[in-house]
Amino acid sequence: MEQQIERAISLELKEMCFTDHVDYGIKKDWTEENIQWRGGDGVGTAATDMDPLTNVNYPEYFGKLLRMRKIYGDKITIRNGLEFGIQQHTIPQYRKLVEEYGKYLDFILLSFHQVENKEFWTGEFMEGRSQEEYNLRYYEEMLRVVSEFDDFDVLAHVDLISRYDPAGSYPSEMLKTSDGDADHTRFFLFIFLVNFI
Repeated sequence: MEQQIERAISLELKEMCFTDHVDYGIKKDWTEENIQWRGGDGVGTAATDMDPLTNVNYPEYFGKLLRMRKIYGDKITIRNGLEFGIQQHTIPQYRKLVEEYGKYLDFILLSFHQVENKEFWTGEFMEGRSQEEYNLRYYEEMLRVVSEFDDFDVLAHVDLISRYDPAGSYPSEMLKTSDGDADHTRFFLFIFLVNFI
């Protein structure tokens, strides 16, 4: 955390926000029993490392952010955030989390890292489905969640599934605008989800 803050200061940024992950459904909180361990994701940790399959330790996280504010507060504004990797069936857990820790939060990203407790980066969510089926199911889940849950600030990486799509970009006309530009489509989908639901 210190390295990111010092880098932001060196870039003359005035403000930054940390948004550690919470992924109920596939991860437990640190206070729960029978924590599972798995190999690293190959990005944040080596694939050979063992990581606990848990959400961020909230008291430690918010405590560290408070310490960073005291150390660096005269040079940069540091905001507290979380990224909610939400699913429709986990909405009650996120409501409880906001109720308990909302007073510490400046910013919440809403993301979709898995559906039906099946992750994209492992390919599990796509198994046994056609490209059209898993893409449509992904966006259906997003629509259902934003229809029921509004305790967030930004809907993040709306097209995350495309990063892990083994078949490449989804070619359906349903996800293209009249000019065929997928980036415009994602933008229009975002505007629709945030403003009209």
